Amino acid sequence: MEPTQTQFFQAMDIPTRINRGQIDITDPVQVVFKGVKVGASQASLLIKLGIKPFFYGLSVKTIYEDGTAYDAAVCDITDDDIAREVFNGVRKMAAIAFALDYPSIVTVPHTLLNAYKKVLALGLKFENYDWEGLKTVKEVLANPDAFKAAAAGPATGAAPAAG
Repeated sequence: MEPTQTQFFQAMDIPTRINRGQIDITDPVQVVFKGVKVGASQASLLIKLGIKPFFYGLSVKTIYEDGTAYDAAVCDITDDDIAREVFNGVRKMAAIAFALDYPSIVTVPHTLLNAYKKVLALGLKFENYDWEGLKTVKEVLANPDAFKAAAAGPATGAAPAAG
């Protein structure tokens, strides 16, 4: 803006200075507030500065569908909500596939794990047959207290040594 228009800013109590033939606003000033009607001087200032602070849109309060009215909060769905529902659907599909004894992509991990458990149970019957996973199972069955202590982790708050 030209230096001749400093009076316009002074009338609105906006601190300015002239720098290299232009008007500089020295401190930030808010001239438009949410919910407050914009006056003529604020509107003309915004026009001169090329600022368009207005937003137009719709605010949905209620949804009407097939004779039923819903609150707009029904549409507030997060990514976690979607992921949870997809996971529940996959669980239900797996349950149906298991009930029907029908193999599907959602039952493969469970089927493989159950098969491995059966192989381990069979391997326990043979004394001379071993592999890494079977050795671990035999160790756990032989001394379960050692694995309970290891699973519990290091003890905290141990008693001080007598001395």
